[in-house]
Amino acid sequence: MKIITRYLLRDIFHYFWIFLVMFVVLLLIYELYDMRGEFLEKDPSLTDIILYLVFVIPSQLSEMLPVIALLSSIFAYGLLAKNREILAMVAAGVSFRFLAFPALVFGLLVTAAAYGFNETVVPYTESRARYLEKVTIGQKDPRRFTQRDDVLVRGAGNSIYFIERYYSDRAEMRFVTLWSISDTGDRPTERIDAVHAVRVEPENQQGKPEVSLWELHGAERRTFDENGRLLRYERIPGAYRIPLEANLDLYLSQSKKPEEMTIAELQEYYEFLEAKEGQDMLIFGMTIQRKLSFPLACLLMALLGFGVVADVHARRFARGVFAGILTAVAFYVFSAFMTNLGEGGVLMPYAAAWLPIFVFALVVYLFYTRLNAIRG
Repeated sequence: MKIITRYLLRDIFHYFWIFLVMFVVLLLIYELYDMRGEFLEKDPSLTDIILYLVFVIPSQLSEMLPVIALLSSIFAYGLLAKNREILAMVAAGVSFRFLAFPALVFGLLVTAAAYGFNETVVPYTESRARYLEKVTIGQKDPRRFTQRDDVLVRGAGNSIYFIERYYSDRAEMRFVTLWSISDTGDRPTERIDAVHAVRVEPENQQGKPEVSLWELHGAERRTFDENGRLLRYERIPGAYRIPLEANLDLYLSQSKKPEEMTIAELQEYYEFLEAKEGQDMLIFGMTIQRKLSFPLACLLMALLGFGVVADVHARRFARGVFAGILTAVAFYVFSAFMTNLGEGGVLMPYAAAWLPIFVFALVVYLFYTRLNAIRG
């Protein structure tokens, strides 16, 4: 790696850590101000407040990483341009492409870090922050995070589940009714009632399971003829095991918000919903696509930072900073608008999530063609 490249990378990361700390401080101040009423009213301990702030910051910081990448690149290159150092390097035969290479490396590293951060840190901290806000600080009933009441679910094929109470922390149902409906949907073919049901792991299971195995207690079974009249009734003593669809417990335990889930969890949940008619999959589909697309904004922002300040004819550093920030704000506004369209069903989730990235990439490309034109 050449000396210029190492020097520029070191400079960019220097500003990256400065802006990272600055944004963390700003987010902490914002959260303290936003939660001041809750803190004063509920009077939580200092430890609980600190824990809440520690857990609530990562998800917000992940949204700010592209801006931090932009500012880091702008200041690293902008101060060089302001002092005519870029002008001197270009005059000496150094190409804009070579000068932009450290911004590319920096953007790729921050993008990779953003993917890892969003997959490993953010889901856990977001879940913990919500629990601390609602239960520890807000003093709400903690059962709302592990218990769902009166759950009615349309299953795959012609099945319907009604569960009076479901405990997500142990995959356990209380007072459950399982209906099987005819292919025409106009009559029941079977009904199973149970006082208690719990998921069990089947023996010697390999690969991805096609069904989930549940053990029912206090079970009663009714079958119906083609006219919907009761054909047979039996009470099943002891434990009765029955295979139900795979990932049923994932759906029933859905107390998490989409942002509290990893891409793999979201995909599993999305596939479960996909097998059901009438289920709204837009929000989860949009979240998956946005988790895949948004970190790429870090790379584009890093390149944009170079593009707006490397103009060797620019006399004012502030003009480049303003151009970069204005472009970044436009990206965030456009991205939020497209997200609303995707969640509202106006656009397909992948189109709504990826279009802002493609448009932004085009804007960055135009800045670079402008630099090449200046040099020519």
